[in-house]
Amino acid sequence: QTFGTGTLSLKVVCPAVATSCRYSDKPGTIDLATAGSLLTTDTVSIHGGKDGETILFRVQAFRMGYPPSPITSMSYTYLPTVAAPTLFPAPTAFYDTITLKMSSTTQDAMIRYVEDVSTPTLSSKDGAKPFRLDKGATLRAMAFKGAQPPSPLVTFSYTLRLTPPIPDRPSQDFVDSLKVRFTAKNPNALIFYTLSLPAPAIVNGKPTGIQYDSAKGIVVAAEGTTVISTIAASRSPCSSRA
Repeated sequence: QTFGTGTLSLKVVCPAVATSCRYSDKPGTIDLATAGSLLTTDTVSIHGGKDGETILFRVQAFRMGYPPSPITSMSYTYLPTVAAPTLFPAPTAFYDTITLKMSSTTQDAMIRYVEDVSTPTLSSKDGAKPFRLDKGATLRAMAFKGAQPPSPLVTFSYTLRLTPPIPDRPSQDFVDSLKVRFTAKNPNALIFYTLSLPAPAIVNGKPTGIQYDSAKGIVVAAEGTTVISTIAASRSPCSSRA
């Protein structure tokens, strides 16, 4: 049978007619009569070592003047539950993008995660390889290893924040007209702008203002001072203003 705790207690009853019983849980087929441990109680504890290790427990009864009994053998395989994944950096609010990597203290464990409400399986995404988030997400992860019970399901939540759009030109005086282009650090962000108050904002989950067209940029040709107000917006409920 298998066991997952560090120690397994076995109940061993020595026959009443026997003078003694000796046992071994050590590797190899040692002579129990000369090298076996003397059974002094009816409970013996065996201890798990390496994950997947099989312990052969052997016990034999002896009585002076009689042949020893046949050896009773039982195999016990140590299969502890796989350690739950951890994630670095730890769950947090982040700006634009973040690179994550999962690990487990169980050696050679396979870590899998999903970004929805399903349960990870071995065919889910590999969390042991660095991966990038560019949106807010709740990740659900589990670790697997061979026949060992999989780890508990753990969740990690990350909240996206967006840095303000970046202009390709600083504030300056100009003659006739000036084209200004903006970029967002988040690859999925949309940029909205206004050339007068009020500044763009997120209202009821939707951005206000004019959606920026990267192919055209923003052309300023009005006399006097023009203030370009911008906001970076995501499909998730976050925004950043400049």
